[in-house]
Amino acid sequence: MLATIGESHLLARRVREVRALGEGERLHFRHFDADVLHMPGHTPGLLCLWDPAHGVLLADDHLLEKISPNPLIELGPEGEDGFFRPLVAYLASIARVRELPVDLVLPGHGPPFGRHREVIDALLGFYGKRRERIREMLADAPRTAWEVTQGLFPHARPGDAFLAVSEAIANLEVMEAEGEVVREQDDGAYRFRL
Repeated sequence: MLATIGESHLLARRVREVRALGEGERLHFRHFDADVLHMPGHTPGLLCLWDPAHGVLLADDHLLEKISPNPLIELGPEGEDGFFRPLVAYLASIARVRELPVDLVLPGHGPPFGRHREVIDALLGFYGKRRERIREMLADAPRTAWEVTQGLFPHARPGDAFLAVSEAIANLEVMEAEGEVVREQDDGAYRFRL
């Protein structure tokens, strides 16, 4: 679609081609080439572009310098849970990024930054502390995801409930995948126990 101001100022051009990109595909730009990296986590289909010749990672929301990418709940086509476990996927994807010889990260939010391994290590430490807090809560008794959310984010605003619940469930799913917690159905609700 074309947008104009008055009759002569073009704000956008027509997109000539729209197609899905795949892992390992190479894109050619005027001044660089970039490899497509599928980095699920923040979303199931998140892609990053990696320019190995210049050590530049176009990271989208996969790696941000000052905030953690929210692992958002993703239900299956019929509303089933467990369709996509965002933080489990994210931790595998971020391990791949950590191994790349990145000199500069161009994130989806904020200014460019270097020291990607330092940023990743701090992020992994952050998630480790979050899971430690969950372990402390579950040491007393099994809890629902909502109870864990309230313990992690006691002052969350109602408008932030989806993000807070997503964060709690995502960390519980990592702990479940690592065999630290068990999910049991109790009276129509899932409860998690150590």
